[in-house]
Amino acid sequence: MMVGKYDAGNALMTPQWPNWIANGMMVGKYRLTVDGYSGDAGNALMTPQWPNWISNGMMFTTQDSDNDLRVNDNCGRWGGWWYGQCSTSDINKNGDAAWKTYGSTKDVQASRMLVKLN
Repeated sequence: MMVGKYDAGNALMTPQWPNWIANGMMVGKYRLTVDGYSGDAGNALMTPQWPNWISNGMMFTTQDSDNDLRVNDNCGRWGGWWYGQCSTSDINKNGDAAWKTYGSTKDVQASRMLVKLN
């Protein structure tokens, strides 16, 4: 999986995970498993400084399908994503998308997720 994202300065950053799985809808609700990060944007899907916000291992959450860890709230109200207690990687977030890694937060102006099926 590769995420192409543009920051406020219009710079393209491309974090990549060659090993990824999104398990099926009925059982796994597209649970995300990523490994092998490389790229120039920082690994916001697995930022260990915020362990409750890690996207790796989470089910996909949307406004009408609350699968995140936040009690009495739904992070999917901001847009669909693999949320823990919300997330450090919110590229689908309505109006305030960001990519946060330790010591750095990048505003995301546009994004594209590329997935290669085997």
